[in-house]
Amino acid sequence: MKKQFLKLLVFLIFLFVIAASCNPELEPVLPEKEYSICDKWKLVGFVEVETDEIKEIEPKDERCFLLTFNENKTLSGVSSSNPLQGNYDISYTTGSIYITIGQCTYINETLDGRLYVNSLNEVDFFSLQENELRLYYNNKRNFLFFKLQKP
Repeated sequence: MKKQFLKLLVFLIFLFVIAASCNPELEPVLPEKEYSICDKWKLVGFVEVETDEIKEIEPKDERCFLLTFNENKTLSGVSSSNPLQGNYDISYTTGSIYITIGQCTYINETLDGRLYVNSLNEVDFFSLQENELRLYYNNKRNFLFFKLQKP
């Protein structure tokens, strides 16, 4: 009796696997090319998803609003006037990312600098293309829009 039940169970699992592999809706959609977040990114601005309106950052200095993701799950960067350090956890499969900025000072920080740091700590989803990174926050109502920083 146990052997028959076990055979039936294995057969049903096998059927389920075959059926799932034939259903195109269950197949993951993979990008044509794999991209990695591990690079140096420059913030372009803050975007409101609903209106697709971008608020460009101030100041536009090339030394400000940078973010570098490292392979060891650490990150570093610069706000409008202060260095940033932190960690991140990412899942390329689900598109989730969680960023923790360590202690950071707001000395001489601009309004955009404060918004940048606060938004980074709220990020929970990302979108990555060849030269663009979007870090979503505020329940995906807003995102930080980055361009790949060329050397």
